[in-house]
Amino acid sequence: MGLVEILTCNWYNMAFGAFSAAYLDSHFYSIELTLCFLVIINIMIIWIMKFITTFRCCCSSNKSNNYDNNIISNNNNHADTHDSHTSVLLDNNNVTKQITYHNIFRNISNLIVNFFIILSAICVSVMILALSVFSRIHFSITSILISILYILLIAHLQREEVVVKKENKNNIELIDKLEKGVLYVSDKIVFKPSFIMRYLLSIKNSLTNHPLKYIFLSIVILVISFLVSLMSCDICIAYGPIDVSTEMTRRFGQGRVCEENSVCFSYFTLAEDLSDSMIANFHLSLPMSMHTDVKAFTYITTDISFIPPYNVTANSPTSIDDNPKFKVVNSTCFRLFNIYSENRWQCWTDLIDLSPNTTYYVRSAFLRYEPEITELIFDSIIHKVRTAPESIKGNEEIVFVEGGDLEWNSDTMKLSETISQKVEPLFAVIAGDVAYENGYRYCYRRFDNWFVNWNNHMKTASGYSVPILTSIGNHEAGNFLKSRDYDAFYIRYFPHQTGLQNIDPQKRDVFHYHLIGDNSIIVILDSVVHTMPLEQVDFINKTFEQFSYVKNKMVAYHAPMYPCVPLSDYERSVFDEMNINWEPLFWKYGVQIAFENHVHAYKQTYPLKGGLRNDEDGVVYLGDGKWGGVVDQVDLDSNNPIFRQTGLHSHVYVTKCKEDRIEARALAYDEDLDTTFYIENSNVTTLQRNVYL
Repeated sequence: MGLVEILTCNWYNMAFGAFSAAYLDSHFYSIELTLCFLVIINIMIIWIMKFITTFRCCCSSNKSNNYDNNIISNNNNHADTHDSHTSVLLDNNNVTKQITYHNIFRNISNLIVNFFIILSAICVSVMILALSVFSRIHFSITSILISILYILLIAHLQREEVVVKKENKNNIELIDKLEKGVLYVSDKIVFKPSFIMRYLLSIKNSLTNHPLKYIFLSIVILVISFLVSLMSCDICIAYGPIDVSTEMTRRFGQGRVCEENSVCFSYFTLAEDLSDSMIANFHLSLPMSMHTDVKAFTYITTDISFIPPYNVTANSPTSIDDNPKFKVVNSTCFRLFNIYSENRWQCWTDLIDLSPNTTYYVRSAFLRYEPEITELIFDSIIHKVRTAPESIKGNEEIVFVEGGDLEWNSDTMKLSETISQKVEPLFAVIAGDVAYENGYRYCYRRFDNWFVNWNNHMKTASGYSVPILTSIGNHEAGNFLKSRDYDAFYIRYFPHQTGLQNIDPQKRDVFHYHLIGDNSIIVILDSVVHTMPLEQVDFINKTFEQFSYVKNKMVAYHAPMYPCVPLSDYERSVFDEMNINWEPLFWKYGVQIAFENHVHAYKQTYPLKGGLRNDEDGVVYLGDGKWGGVVDQVDLDSNNPIFRQTGLHSHVYVTKCKEDRIEARALAYDEDLDTTFYIENSNVTTLQRNVYL
């Protein structure tokens, strides 16, 4: 994004993350150039005003000299006439007026110049402060630079003009001394100090006359600059809901969410086959002195009475006998270096070779190594999870929920509690915009709080944890079309494939498939965040060809092909790539349902093929991403004949995979009535290439 775009961008361009820390950081150099541009304009205005003032001063001086010459001439030639005296008085009056006008103009000019000097100083101080806010330099350097800047500004505003006075001394130097605003020079030398010399001498004059004032102001400015730089460094600005924090407020104002020497934020993500595998994830918070490789474990058993610490010790964390009645799996951990105020680690464990349709109890732990201390520390919670059936027969069904743009507000919490307590899904799909941290490295508390809320509100009435299946959204990276460098958390936090222990977590694929029994599959795609649609075509072809026997086919991604609200020209041009590259493959392989999100609204299309209704070969598009997401606009495209239903309800789709069909129904929350309900006539049933609405 260039300078012109920053200066002319409209509100919709800003909607992708403007004023968030991620947006500002990603356009840091453009913003700095913009401020430099403003400073240059200010300097040009200052010099123009100085030139005009100097020119007018010269003109006034010439006129004054002319008037003096005329007066002398009149006095010499008409000394004895009354007319001559009158002429002299008139000339003196004119000179006085000219001098008065000049002084007024000079005062106004000085005010304008000082205004633009102050404005320039503010721009420069913002540029300097941004260097520490976005971690380009240390905040202490920032505070010193800002202090110097404002001390110079005060010295400029408080400078005292110097009067040049000549002395009749043969031995006096060119500049002999400066006393109380008077510069004494020899009358033997033709001397006219330059503008720069007079300016520097005026500042020196002020400093000499008021040393204590400048010492006091310097100390005050330095303290204020230090505090401002300290309090603003490593800033996080996010929304959905709005959140502003800095390193100092996070460390001392908010307190720790993950306590030291503890296992926290345990959650589960789906692996490729829901019937025999899943992935356990958790964070560790270790003492800052503990820098060695972390040894962590995940224990899993079908009998809660045998869950560790049964039969394990710090010296033997796997088992103290040969018949442990539980399975222990080594976890893979890596440090989260962007959380440098804590020694925080992210761990994941592949739980494979599980039995289908089985309940498991899972608990994670790590070995704490400190001088004279070796301790096995467990997660305080024993988690209860279950695998999917290997196949679905007769009236059996697998239930999951799908939504996107999840903001933890009252709508989200009420809806999530209804989901967990009454629907009891096997898993939940969050198709993008998970925590609205915008991928920014200092917004890690967004995910800390997100995991706390998830574990509090998404545990079923039967005590099961609800595993997560995610697709990436623009607020995971700050915008669309971003490199992985802008994604500080999402890829690391949500693994969805097993066997990747030897791969850098940041290089995991963000598109993947998941088998739900032997007759249903859901494919997760990246809607132009890190990967272009064309780059995912081979993956789509290979996946659906490999599982061609599967009857129920679904896809989920963030940005919509058929949004129920108008898109910007930029968004439409980006999302059209999905229509061009993906939609023909959906028709080819018989995809029945596509879950879409992003625009914070509710929609349901008729079966579509090529943008037209086709009940035999079309795909139903369900969305549009409002699991509590705040409404950005209300200009619904309700009159478009492709839409069966549109609205602004906070909602998720309760989806049931059966032997030969998929059934979906929208569960919504009404804030005014404080109640959850199924949207009337939102039922969709899809067979292979047949849809019943």
